[in-house]
Amino acid sequence: MPTYQPSLQVHYSHTHLIVTHLYRIRHQFRLSNCHPRQSIEIRTEDAHTLLAIKDMYTNPYTPSQVAQAKSRNIGKSFANFLKPLASAVWHKDINRNHPASQDTLPSTGQTQGYFKIMRDSPKTNLCLPSSFITHHSALNAMSLFRLRTQSHGAIPTHTYHFEDNMRNLYGDRLCTRCTTNTLGCEPHTILECTYSKHLASPLINKLRSLLSKAGQPSWDSLPMSQKNSIILGNPYSSLPTKLHKVWTETSLNEILPYISSLETLLYT
Repeated sequence: MPTYQPSLQVHYSHTHLIVTHLYRIRHQFRLSNCHPRQSIEIRTEDAHTLLAIKDMYTNPYTPSQVAQAKSRNIGKSFANFLKPLASAVWHKDINRNHPASQDTLPSTGQTQGYFKIMRDSPKTNLCLPSSFITHHSALNAMSLFRLRTQSHGAIPTHTYHFEDNMRNLYGDRLCTRCTTNTLGCEPHTILECTYSKHLASPLINKLRSLLSKAGQPSWDSLPMSQKNSIILGNPYSSLPTKLHKVWTETSLNEILPYISSLETLLYT
């Protein structure tokens, strides 16, 4: 979507900039010319098809929410109109390339590990930041962000090494802190590793209580991928939307200190 947004903005621009004027001329004669595949005209048409707004391309019109915006806010209003459409495309890509049926299996790469966490995110609009980022707290959420995005230097599967000029494979990044010969991913580090799992016990007890009070399934009945997702800041997947804010505020007050303690232990 970020690749298509500039061309869409030009397509619907009401300014008198030279680029807008040239685009309109080229677009007017597009069918009688052979444009390169990556030309702005072709990319604009592809963007309309991808975002399921082809009717806006064949019969141009301004969305009502954009038409009602003040002239200085038209660009921002149009971007907000596109975000849910782009999010829907991203959701389809996630579910197609990383189906939920694979969540119970060991991750085969960092991308799959990331989507296991994000699948339970309450944000249907993926263009919006996750609640753990927008939550106001005196505690820094950067370490939690790194764990969620598979980029924490203390987690073996988040880093790679070169040996004999060859990059090691994801499946070879085993936990170096225990003797179980297990993949050193964040679910193992948080929930299974004999070196670090004890730190999560107080947090898990708090999450048990939150699930019980919210009338949700018990902690022990949840698969490991969902336990990991909850510990890393997502509400339980079936939690009513009206309870998300309270859950986030309550759980993050426990999660962020835990993440800080885990990070301290892992770097010791």
